[in-house]
Amino acid sequence: MAITKSMNISFSIQIYEKLSEISKEQNTTVTELVRNVVIQFLKEEEKNRVSKAIEEFALEFGGTEFDLDTELEEASEYNKSPYELGKDLFGKRGSGKGNLSKDYKYLLRNL
Repeated sequence: MAITKSMNISFSIQIYEKLSEISKEQNTTVTELVRNVVIQFLKEEEKNRVSKAIEEFALEFGGTEFDLDTELEEASEYNKSPYELGKDLFGKRGSGKGNLSKDYKYLLRNL
C-alpha cells in the first residue's frame, strides 16, 4: 500500500460549493475531485518541464555533433500523413474530365 500524506486546504465558500456541485455531477467526493485535479496538474507540469528541457537541448546543441535532427527526420519518414504516403498514386488514372470535383453535385443529380 502506498504511503500517503494528508493536507488541509481552505477554500472560499463559493469555490467549495462549486467543487461540491461538480463532485456530485461526477459521482465522486470533493477530496477525490481535488486529488484528480492535482494529479492532472502535476502531469502537465512534467510535460512542460520535459518540453522546456528539449527546447533548451535543441538551442544548445543545434548544429553540433549532438544535433538529433537527422535521426528525428529519418524517424519521421515512418510517420507520414496519408496524403504523403499515397501522393505518387493520386491522379494516375483520370477520366479526362476536369470538372468532376467542381461539378460533382450537378453531375450526380443528373445521372
